[in-house]
Order: sequence, then C-alpha cells, then structure tokens
Amino acid sequence: MSKGYGAMEKRRVKDSDLGDSAPKSGLCVNSRYLDQPFPNFRKPVLIGSFSVNAQRQFQPDNANLKFLHRNVDRDERVSFDLNRGMNSVTTKNEDETTQEGIKMLLTWISLNQGKFTVMLDQKATKASSLNTDFVCFRGLMTCIMCTPYEYREGWTISAVKFKDTIYLLKIESEAQATQRRNWDDKMKRILTWGYKFEQYMMTDQPGQEPDANEPMNTNEEFCGMFRTRLGSHSLVYGAEMDGLVMDTSAPQDKDAIDLTQAEFAELKCSRQMDHPKQERNFVKYKLIKWWAQSFLVGVPKVICGFRDDRGTVNSLRSYPVTEMPKLGKRDWLPNVCMNFLNNFLSFVKAEMSRSTEGENTISFVNDVLMVYYNSSWSGAALPYSPPEAKNLVMPSNVPENEMRIVSCYNETKLIQLVICASFTWSSYCLKLKTS
Repeated sequence: MSKGYGAMEKRRVKDSDLGDSAPKSGLCVNSRYLDQPFPNFRKPVLIGSFSVNAQRQFQPDNANLKFLHRNVDRDERVSFDLNRGMNSVTTKNEDETTQEGIKMLLTWISLNQGKFTVMLDQKATKASSLNTDFVCFRGLMTCIMCTPYEYREGWTISAVKFKDTIYLLKIESEAQATQRRNWDDKMKRILTWGYKFEQYMMTDQPGQEPDANEPMNTNEEFCGMFRTRLGSHSLVYGAEMDGLVMDTSAPQDKDAIDLTQAEFAELKCSRQMDHPKQERNFVKYKLIKWWAQSFLVGVPKVICGFRDDRGTVNSLRSYPVTEMPKLGKRDWLPNVCMNFLNNFLSFVKAEMSRSTEGENTISFVNDVLMVYYNSSWSGAALPYSPPEAKNLVMPSNVPENEMRIVSCYNETKLIQLVICASFTWSSYCLKLKTS
C-alpha cells in the first residue's frame, strides 16, 4: 500500500539542518525535526460498527446509521434555522459520557472476537490475544497528530497493556472539566447547533426528506470500527461517523448494508468568516483537525455549513480531504502530524516493553503508564527529578513527592512520561510511586 494511501508532499530535514534542536533522545514535538517523509500508513478498513441509543446504551447494530440527503460538490446558498425545535432537545450528560472511557470499544471487541482470529495452517485459530498493538478512539489519535502545532491546550493520556495490546485513553483534566461545566447558555447552544445542522443534512433512510422538527437526542451515535497499520504499529480504533453517502437503492434493513464498500460523509458547522484573519485561523486551527479526523477513517470530503451569530446556516461548502493540506501548507504539514503519531506510538510501546533487568531500567507494575503534555512547558533535554517538577501541571490527587519522571524532551515543549503503580479506569483514580 502506498504511503499515506494517497499522494502527499514529502520533505526531508536533516539533523544537521536543525543544529542544537535535533533531538538526542526521548519524544520530540519540534515540527521542523518531524518534517520527514510521510510514514507508511495502510488505508483504514472498516471491520465493524455499533450504535449508542438515546439512553447511552450499547447496541450491536446499525440502528443509528444516517444517510446524507444533500451531497454538496460546490458552494450552495441555503437557509437553515438551527434554533428550530431547540426546546425539545435532549442533551447528553457530559460528566457521564466522560466516565464511559473506552467501555463501548471493549464491549464491541468482546462481542466480535472472531475479527481477531489468526490463520494457522489455513485454519482459523481462536486468538489468545487481539494481535493488535493499540486500541483507542479516533479522537485521541487526532489529538496526538495535531500536537506539533498545538500551542493552547495540553493533554493527558493513559496507556494500559493487556495481553500485548496497549489500550489508550485520553483523560479530562480537572481544569478542562471545570471549564466544560462552566459553559454558559450561549456556548451550550452553539454546541447544539452542530447536531441540528446534521439533522438538516441527514435522514434515517435514503431518499427521505430531512425533518428538522423531529425531537433531537444528542446521546445517539453511530460508531465505526477501523483497522489499519502505521509504520510497524497495528491499530484498531472507533470513530463516530456522521452518515453514509448512498442512493435510494439501499436496503431498508441497515444491518444488511455492506459498509466496507460504502462512502461516509463528515459534517461540520462553523461560524461564517468575514475577515482574512478569521480565514487564516480557520485554516490554521480547524482545518488541520478536520483533515486528521477524516484521513484516519478514509472520508473523502467534509461538508461545512457556515452560520451567522443568530444560528442561521447561509451557505454550504465542500472541502475535499486531499486538498486540505494544500490550503494549510503555510501553517501545518500532514507528514509532520503522522510522523509524530508514529513516534508517539513507538515511544509508548518501547517504554511499556522495558524489562526489569539492570539498575537503570524501569519495572512496570500492571503494565500502566501515563503521558502528560502541556503546550506551555519549555526547556532543554535534561533529566528532571521530582523537586524540579514542581511547576508541572499535575492532577491534584497526585502527591508531588511520589512522582518520578522517566523521560521528557523537546526544544519548545516537553513530553512527560510518568510510571503508575496502579490505575483504575472506572474511577480514574491515579496513584503514583517511585520505582
């Protein structure tokens, strides 16, 4: 399979070109150093799907699969009132959905173990493991891919290794949770507008007319499960999918549709741009995330509805995913994003594979680690000890004197790797101790 399953501009930066900024060890977030040829990335394959119903319960079917009603190929003028039926919207409980973690993914895996069987002597043998290096949600991978160009927000990611598979989970910090809980009514309405836009564009069956008056429940989701390989890493990840591009000849039974050959559509709703600075910020901060999200699941284009401040979508525009890197070339490069993701996975895999032999090696208890990233950190590649870590942003329930930093590096930002003695996903209770 071709690198990046599509034509991508390839660049190469030599260490000698970077001088002192070339990394000597650890994980580098420097975009100049990461400007290397695009890594091998196999085209993602859909291997399954599931739905989440109105009560946030797992359903092993395609009940919530939607169909694109208006397939946009050029700019269109429309008039969608995103405030219609706003009083009848049922919104998800964000605290509860955050606590779900990757429970939905694990449920799907437990019901589809046949997807992970291996062939020995031309016979299917029940797998004792998933034969997969990493399992996670697409959103986590998108976050990692955009890190070399992220200067505003940090992240916290946990990794748990079980039967040779590493499960990754992005954890919401206390600051992020507080910010979310303090959203005002205007922010909540803007977030709901995105769901209403999808209601204008999607239907439950192909050939139907959208019904924007139908009561809306933001708990409902349709999720695809994808398998791919990046470099030497095999990955399985889940991704919420907006809808399917399909004509009226589709089977009425959604579970009878062959989704492996289907084309999905990605929908976005964004504020209309009135000034060149807004257009620049749109390309710099939004388009990179749209590209990453779509590229990871093979979506060919994103359809955006541009709205005003009153909540009226006035225009539709289609953004082919292959054209996005050309629009963003002044601000971001796709090969940098994918190289950092590849390096991050290699970094985590290597750290979780360390043996207990030798005085300077790490003993992993329960095969668990945490990786922290804060966009405001700065410093050289120095060995940090706990007293020097007092200014790093850590969860409030982690005693500073029980923390051991294993590895950190970057000229402009730091990656911090912390060894965890125990970690409970259900409660997100974290305890650290020196090893």
